[in-house]
Amino acid sequence: MVSQRNSFSLGDTQTFDFALAGGLSYKITKEVFVSGRYLAGLTEPKREVDIKNAVV
Repeated sequence: MVSQRNSFSLGDTQTFDFALAGGLSYKITKEVFVSGRYLAGLTEPKREVDIKNAVV
């Protein structure tokens, strides 16, 4: 719920993130193209939490 808040500490947060990136582009006309990219995090931002970064 939005009203519930969890306390957290930034003291054990990683300051470096290692990731793999990939993408595709398709050129429709000389000026118009469609592009998609994905970024998958390989490191964990916090030590005690099992999460990874991902960007579409």
